[in-house]
Amino acid sequence: MSFLSSVSGAIGNVVDGAVHGAEDLANGAVDVANDVVHDAPKVADAGFDMLGHATAAAGTSGLATAVLGPVFGPLAGGATLALGSPSGSAQPAPANGPWAAENEDQIKGYIAQAMNNNHGDVAKAFAQLRDLRQDPSGAHYYDTNLAIAADYLRARWDTQREGPAVEYTKIDAYLAAKRTVGVPKEGPGPVSPYSDLEAKYMYQGVKDQVNNQSFWQNAWQASPPGLIVGAGREALSELGSLLG
Repeated sequence: MSFLSSVSGAIGNVVDGAVHGAEDLANGAVDVANDVVHDAPKVADAGFDMLGHATAAAGTSGLATAVLGPVFGPLAGGATLALGSPSGSAQPAPANGPWAAENEDQIKGYIAQAMNNNHGDVAKAFAQLRDLRQDPSGAHYYDTNLAIAADYLRARWDTQREGPAVEYTKIDAYLAAKRTVGVPKEGPGPVSPYSDLEAKYMYQGVKDQVNNQSFWQNAWQASPPGLIVGAGREALSELGSLLG
């Protein structure tokens, strides 16, 4: 009996140690996740302060490309089907400008047509609009509404991969840079000007993707491990873009 008691006690100690270790690990994960969510805006603000000081002496183009290029670079693969101007909306802007007037009907038409062409696959729909806008022919370079539609789908795709907390932080940083130092080009076409409508559709993309995801996917992305994984995926994407 004394031997069995000793074995039982040893097993109990191991189990207790595992439980306490798991609790410590979970608490550590919560702390890390909280740091990621709460400190990211502070880090972004500090980065933009540094960026502002540096660009005063060195100019904005090369520095902005190095710092912000990976954030919204061309990361998605997928369909490149031809896409015309949505029925009943304005035609794409001419290659030499000026920028087309904002038209929400046209933005919604682009989004709906891309999603329909790609059977609801957000990544492929984004890639289709991105490739159309960056077509070397220049036919869509100054299509403001196509640019906004692509930004909406990019926000949805990033939310799908990384979660809404990470994507909100990225959008905040991107729009802040666009209003101040500027952001790098993602292809041969020019960067569209900042607008409140662009911001509206980017944030709406996050909300719409969350509403289209399952309860379990949203629960995972909101959990401490999910937040860490989302931030890690973004970090790896940025590193891959820099090294590529």
